[in-house]
Amino acid sequence: MTSVADRLDRRIEILTKVVVDGLDALTDAAGEPIEVTLPTSLNTCRTWNSPALGIEPIGDPASFTRHHPRHGSKVKEIDSLIGRLPKTGGRARKFSATAEAAELRRKLADRDDLLRKLVGQLSAKNEELKAERALRIDTERVLRLSRERERQAAAVRGGAMLALVDGE
Repeated sequence: MTSVADRLDRRIEILTKVVVDGLDALTDAAGEPIEVTLPTSLNTCRTWNSPALGIEPIGDPASFTRHHPRHGSKVKEIDSLIGRLPKTGGRARKFSATAEAAELRRKLADRDDLLRKLVGQLSAKNEELKAERALRIDTERVLRLSRERERQAAAVRGGAMLALVDGE
């Protein structure tokens, strides 16, 4: 059995690896992912037992507190690392690196699908706006031509009236 200090160091090493490199970093000697139950609190971290990772439980709760004169700083570091682990809804959950990677790939695929859908909607809205603009421009052109013709007709009528008045 290893000392409490060594067990704390091993926890810090593993938790740091997960926080920094993700669950894919936890592999066995053959490079295969290791299924891990991550701690969600200091108490679950104290009782954490994972022979595949070289984690042994710490039996004495008094030696695993933030205020312990010898181990307190390491326990505080562990507490900080636990706070930065993937969230699991407040309970211990088994993770495997491949499952985590598959979940991330699924989320990325969902995000890509959503982006494609949004781009399609944006393109459709853009085409709709172009069509509305073209219609507005055509309407303005028709109104402008109509006003122009009315002015011309009024001028012709005015000229005809003058011719009638002059011709009397």
